[in-house]
Amino acid sequence: MGDWSGTVPSFAAGAEVPGADLQTLADIATALTAGWSSHTPVWTATGSNPALVNGTSAGKYIRLGKLFLYQGRITAGSSTTFGTGSWLIDVPGGLSLTGTDNARGFLWISDSSTPANNRVGFVAGASATTLALLSTGPNLSSTSPFTWATSDRIEWIVMGEVV
Repeated sequence: MGDWSGTVPSFAAGAEVPGADLQTLADIATALTAGWSSHTPVWTATGSNPALVNGTSAGKYIRLGKLFLYQGRITAGSSTTFGTGSWLIDVPGGLSLTGTDNARGFLWISDSSTPANNRVGFVAGASATTLALLSTGPNLSSTSPFTWATSDRIEWIVMGEVV
């Protein structure tokens, strides 16, 4: 998978590396050279949850120690419903944030029918397992920053610290 968490062993110059530490070093090397893990983002809201139905949701993440990087996209389909309240996405791979201030990122918000509505936004930790989607005004919702429809999409990249 490429994920690794643990304690990096320390060695005295010229000392022999114990066998158990060799495996740890091999695990670290694997994590550093492995590719991203796929993740299907779970889209929820503070009120009633959106339903993607025939829309698409795709993401990927990589973790090294307590650091994770996460990028993803949600695209609305013709049968997608947008729920009520502010929108959230899950932290990938069953990871848990060390605190709500330990994840930050950026969004691209795309209105397919009115490109003038396109804008950037922000992602921030909302709980140990969720990330809030924030526009430059109110949080993203079914009517903010525009009324969402078929083919509208949200794309993000987030960096954070996990337990």
